[in-house]
Amino acid sequence: RFNNSVSSLLDELLNVTFKHDVSEASISPNVDITEDEKHFFLYMDLPGLTKQDVKITAEDSILTISGERKVVETSENEKHYSYLERGYGSFKRSFKIPENIEAGTISAAMKHGVLEITLTKDEKQLPRQIDINVA
Repeated sequence: RFNNSVSSLLDELLNVTFKHDVSEASISPNVDITEDEKHFFLYMDLPGLTKQDVKITAEDSILTISGERKVVETSENEKHYSYLERGYGSFKRSFKIPENIEAGTISAAMKHGVLEITLTKDEKQLPRQIDINVA
């Protein structure tokens, strides 16, 4: 119920809609979205993954992040797990790109298991101060 409220709030305030196809995903990494005057920032927790494990696409105003976390391989003598709590498998999360984003300026970086995607707002659509001329 709380997650639905948060998703609705994001839809209204940030014009970012969350889409998730459960049939294609076995895990769902956590995401934070923040913004400042000129950018939106999307942070996704992906511990243990490298940039080779993740694919990011932007098509038809949809930003999609997908990938897979594989089970850590053990030696031949240690093929069983006593306890397995971390999520493994594929994931796919999609977000509607707001209309005020310059599509060609989307960038991504990965550091310490956190994927950071920066979406730059279109300068033409940013609020601006209007000077008053004295007549």
